[in-house]
Amino acid sequence: MSDKGMNASRLLKRLEYLLGKSKIGIDIIDSRFNIRYIDPAWKRIYGEPAGQKCYRYFMGRKKVCPNCGIVNALKTKKILVSEETLIKEGNRPIQVTTIPFKDENGEWLVAETNVDISKIKATEEKLRESEQKYKLLFEESNDAIFIADARTRRLVDCNKKARIVTGYSKDEVLSMRADQLHPKDIVRKTMKGFKDQVRGNIKIVDSQLLTRDGRKIDVSISAAVLNIQGKTYLLGVFRDITEHKKYEEILSRDNKVLEEIVAERSRELLRTQEELDKAKHLSGLGLLAATVAHELRTPLAAIRTAVYNIDKKCKDPAIDSHVNSIENKVAESDQIIKNLLAYSRLKPPHYQTVNVCELIEECVAGLKDMFGDYNVLVYKKLLRSDRCCIEADPLQLKEVFNNILRNAYESFASKKGKLSIMMQSRGSYLKIIFRDNGCGIAKEHISKVCEPFFTTKSKGIGLGLAICRQILELHKGRLEIGRARPKGTIVTMILPLKWVPAVQIVEKSRIK
Repeated sequence: MSDKGMNASRLLKRLEYLLGKSKIGIDIIDSRFNIRYIDPAWKRIYGEPAGQKCYRYFMGRKKVCPNCGIVNALKTKKILVSEETLIKEGNRPIQVTTIPFKDENGEWLVAETNVDISKIKATEEKLRESEQKYKLLFEESNDAIFIADARTRRLVDCNKKARIVTGYSKDEVLSMRADQLHPKDIVRKTMKGFKDQVRGNIKIVDSQLLTRDGRKIDVSISAAVLNIQGKTYLLGVFRDITEHKKYEEILSRDNKVLEEIVAERSRELLRTQEELDKAKHLSGLGLLAATVAHELRTPLAAIRTAVYNIDKKCKDPAIDSHVNSIENKVAESDQIIKNLLAYSRLKPPHYQTVNVCELIEECVAGLKDMFGDYNVLVYKKLLRSDRCCIEADPLQLKEVFNNILRNAYESFASKKGKLSIMMQSRGSYLKIIFRDNGCGIAKEHISKVCEPFFTTKSKGIGLGLAICRQILELHKGRLEIGRARPKGTIVTMILPLKWVPAVQIVEKSRIK
């Protein structure tokens, strides 16, 4: 298995381990309710999906569940949170967070996180029973309790806790109305809740209790309607929920973080799968390239020999141009074969100390000889000799420089132009920037120019930049291609100064 495959497998196992420990189930479902991924914890309970739809697999249903979160999430493109009951697990309650996202193909999927809330539900039930049992234990209650006339809102009683919390005496409380217990900015809303509680429409209202010294306390007001001697009263239990509010904020924040983590992990899994598929594809291309190159070399050698013999035996000026044309085409074909072999047989670098400045000077001189009829002004802003030495493979770097310089020369359609080469030292990295004012690269082609066999030229097969990128990646470096203004191309090479044995990828954030 490749390093990428091992890393992906290790990452998946870690993620599944963490989800299992936190008792969070995760699955990925597409718009046709097919299960794209399910974690091992779910699989141990429900078995292999085996092509089942999610509603049949989890709920044993024959059709889509009513108020399906997947349908709503894909329709609104928003994260939805709902509660479900797992029938196959004895009606176990769970909280389901449905997160819509696009995969690398642009297809909308949803990731579902499923958190067991059995304990929460049980706790809520016990709290409800406890409140029903003790809400009328008036005076010694730990909550502030007020009783008000349902028609006039005049307060007629309060317990000890109410007096302690508000700072009012009992006589002061009995001279007040219910609306005076709340800040003015929320009186209207709270009194509406008061009316609804009297009518029995709602049981609990969240509000604020205003104390004698002006403090505001977050409270949850539970109410009970009392009928005493033909009059209707409302008994309100004011429970301090200040800490509860803090916990809600913390839970809301943590839930958001969890959603982001799950979404990011889902994206990482999809990216890893994409990289594995790409690596497999490139491996197949490399094998094909090596086979084609091997099969073509023999007939090319025969053609080269035949042309040589014809040129020697037949001294006819009329065919000289044809002979030269054949020789040029054979040379071009031979270069293509060399590129194919270089791409398919690229080996790890043989590291040694390399003076990059000298190597660039050598390559520039060689390209000037190769393109003798070109009028190209080359500007160089290189570092001092003692600052441009790195640990690298000189032959591979020379291949990269020659490819980049050759592309620059070939971009000058009129056989004249300007080319600048600049070097910068960035911490433990060396940056080399090639900039030309040639014909440039179309915007839609920028992302493809380093892909194997992509080319817009009439000659070559599009392996030059692919080889450059491979060589730089083997050196733990990076190749960047961009468009210059007003025209031309910018090619940036980033190389570490020292050879680092550990496998790592240079992150963009480290080099600016």
